[in-house]
Amino acid sequence: MAYSNDLRMKVVEAYEKKEGSMRKLAERFTVSLTFVFGIVSLWRKTGSVKKKPHGGGAHLKLTQEVKGYIKTLLEEKNDLTLKEMKHLLSERYGIHMSKTTVDKGIRELGWSRKKKRSITPKRTATKSKQNDSNTRKRRKK
Repeated sequence: MAYSNDLRMKVVEAYEKKEGSMRKLAERFTVSLTFVFGIVSLWRKTGSVKKKPHGGGAHLKLTQEVKGYIKTLLEEKNDLTLKEMKHLLSERYGIHMSKTTVDKGIRELGWSRKKKRSITPKRTATKSKQNDSNTRKRRKK
């Protein structure tokens, strides 16, 4: 939970005035002991209690430029495997992504990677003559 800078400052001021242990201050301000420890530590190191900026997370790999190249590959060589596409993207842009990410990009473009079989599937085994109801011998009565 993100706490206001005002609350952060109140916790530090109470600690500096020795109004209680970190545990007692955590109870008093209804925050965790870890929060009190962290905010006091931040105060000592930086002299500030302001929240740190967001780290930013991972960089987007499927940019519009990359998606455009994927579309070109699909139009020119639509029989490429995900592994082959991944390799071509790595060579061209110097980015490494999983086959799942490549597949996600393909799906976002409205394409499907399901390939048609080049040969027809085998038929199921034919019934043996012994089991075929039309060729059974009838019992004589």
